[in-house]
Amino acid sequence: MRRTPPVDGEILKIALNNAALRDEEQGLLARSYHRLFEVLLRGAPSKGSNGEDYDALPFFRLHLELVDELRKLAVRAQALDARWLQIADAQEISLSGPLDDPDPAGRLRLHERFARCVVADARSRLDYIAAYNKARAKGRTDADIRLDPAPPLQFSRDIKMMARAMTCGRLAMRILRGL
Repeated sequence: MRRTPPVDGEILKIALNNAALRDEEQGLLARSYHRLFEVLLRGAPSKGSNGEDYDALPFFRLHLELVDELRKLAVRAQALDARWLQIADAQEISLSGPLDDPDPAGRLRLHERFARCVVADARSRLDYIAAYNKARAKGRTDADIRLDPAPPLQFSRDIKMMARAMTCGRLAMRILRGL
């Protein structure tokens, strides 16, 4: 059995404080994403809808209202993801393992996967908004945007974005339950 050398009290205090700050930041990210997720769910296209009649404009407008929150989430998640990667590297923890492990490695994987998910989701939504804004800047009307690409393609794209949000939302709930 390997014994760990005693840790200086001040170093332990700093390490525990840093861990508490990371947990607080991760909790803030999870709560913020969960609030955003609830708003997105209210405005999201329904999977049971008819893609032929789909109008993407309300979903575009919802994203336009959320642009500041999406930017903040992307930055916060990117910073946390970098921290989790740094810790995993320093502790030689593989991030490809299961999220359900009750040990610190499983917890780290869960936190890193959630941060990465939020970064990807927020960035794709910001790209979505940018595409709409570029179309408007080129002089296209909402009527033009409504039909190009075809409504079934817009419907499919928006459903895929919500599927990613569901994944991130599930990870957020797991983190919030664990805090």
